[in-house]
Amino acid sequence: MGDARYEALGARSTRQHGVFRHDDAIQRGFTPRAIEGHIVRGLWTPVFDSVYRLSGAPPTWESEVLAACWAGGLRSVASHRTAAALYDVPGSRRRPIEVLCRRWNRTTCPNLRVHEATWVVPELITEVDAIPVVVPEVLLLQLASFGRRMEVLMAYDRLMHRGQITPTSIDSSLAAHARRGMRGLGLLRVVRSLRPGAKAAPESPMETNLLAVLGWAGFVRAVPQVEIHAAGGAFVARPDVVMADAPIVVFYDSEEHHSTPFERARDNAQRLRLQSLGYCVVAARKDDLAVGAPALLAALRAE
Repeated sequence: MGDARYEALGARSTRQHGVFRHDDAIQRGFTPRAIEGHIVRGLWTPVFDSVYRLSGAPPTWESEVLAACWAGGLRSVASHRTAAALYDVPGSRRRPIEVLCRRWNRTTCPNLRVHEATWVVPELITEVDAIPVVVPEVLLLQLASFGRRMEVLMAYDRLMHRGQITPTSIDSSLAAHARRGMRGLGLLRVVRSLRPGAKAAPESPMETNLLAVLGWAGFVRAVPQVEIHAAGGAFVARPDVVMADAPIVVFYDSEEHHSTPFERARDNAQRLRLQSLGYCVVAARKDDLAVGAPALLAALRAE
């Protein structure tokens, strides 16, 4: 019969990407001397101080992030670009690993980028793949602190599309962190103003780019992914953008997704139906958006 201590520690490590803490081993019956002996014999590999990997467990990025959070102490979490990688949103970067620690409890582990704050509280922490990480609303503030507005917009839209944030949760976060003077508040407020309602989020990076161009040009009433129905309730179309204050719709004219004769015919039929309902239909093209969309903006201003 195998040693129950090893079975218990192995089961625990399996749920933790192959890594475990000193306390995990102690709680399962290993003495400090036994722990040191396993390290000396190469059965357990130190990852950070008091954090180990089982022999044979593959050294993954996820295990390094989890170990880094543990090394940072109580309530240390993945943050900034590391958190963006865990959430799989734009603005992510896997190296260096970034963690957020409570102020005055800052870890000094090498090869980590460590941030500190006084407001690291349980309600601002969640888990992604069993790894403690800042909640999405805080992540957006952290990304906004770098000043790259398109990254923030695209991350915002992806999180909104998945239902991981809501306009209300962003408004609450902005109000709470305004009292703390966090960096990134100004840019995130701008992004929030470009998404005025609780409507659906853009479904692709290019649609995010389209909305960004419109918003920064003053068309702040542009709303993405609105279904339009005829008087009898029949579905007509779901344009990429609908102007909330005018009968104007915008479609992103993508050759990637609208290239076959059937797709072109379907798109033309939708445009004709919209025009019959009194809508002005405007196309946004990739090459025009790449240079600030002068043709698109001129067409919209002419309406």
